[in-house]
Amino acid sequence: MAKTVTKEELKELLELRNSNLENLTKLGNIDFQILSLEEQKWEFKKEISNIEENYKKTVSDLKEKYGDVNIDLETGKITEVNEESKAV
Repeated sequence: MAKTVTKEELKELLELRNSNLENLTKLGNIDFQILSLEEQKWEFKKEISNIEENYKKTVSDLKEKYGDVNIDLETGKITEVNEESKAV
């Protein structure tokens, strides 16, 4: 006759295995979420880089048009750059 473990021992082994399988599934889900978030992060980084390039180009275009001036971003008012702020 073949030896067998007790019902309690078998139950414990099955519970441990099932717990481990559940944790592996959860880990896989987390890894998938991390991958998705990393992709979103890189998309935002690209967008930020594009916006910065557009901002620099716009500033350059405005300098060509108006010279070296300050522009109030609330009102659009242009003021001359004084010598003190140029030195800073």
